[in-house]
Amino acid sequence: MFKKVNIFPFLLSLVVISLFACEKKEGYAEPPVFDKSKFVFDADAKDTVLNTKNNVHWWFSDISINKKVVFITELKYASKNVPAGADNDWAHIYKFENDWFIIEKLDNRKIKVSLKANPDAAAREMSFGATVGNAGAGITILQAGKK
Repeated sequence: MFKKVNIFPFLLSLVVISLFACEKKEGYAEPPVFDKSKFVFDADAKDTVLNTKNNVHWWFSDISINKKVVFITELKYASKNVPAGADNDWAHIYKFENDWFIIEKLDNRKIKVSLKANPDAAAREMSFGATVGNAGAGITILQAGKK
């Protein structure tokens, strides 16, 4: 009456196909790509621009100053293009600063870094993330102490 069918080869084929079909990282964001992740400057005042190799929309995250984590809202900051009714403006912050640095996102490919001269013998450091959803890049700025 009914012919018995062996479905094992069919299931095995499905498993093999699904293994090769999953090579793409669907849903994973592409982070901004910088030449390097650590930038070292001498104690003098400095203005420079860091460039990314790709053009992706990103926002600031994970800020620390001298290895102490700070919330961006603890710093002086500026935002723009915040949608009406937004719960917060964090993803639209383009500039933040404290007493010795100013970090400004000029566009998706450029970050302007302005450092005041370091009058102390101790080096100072700040770092931040450039985040795109589930991906990101970390940048560290190290300024040497005065000799």
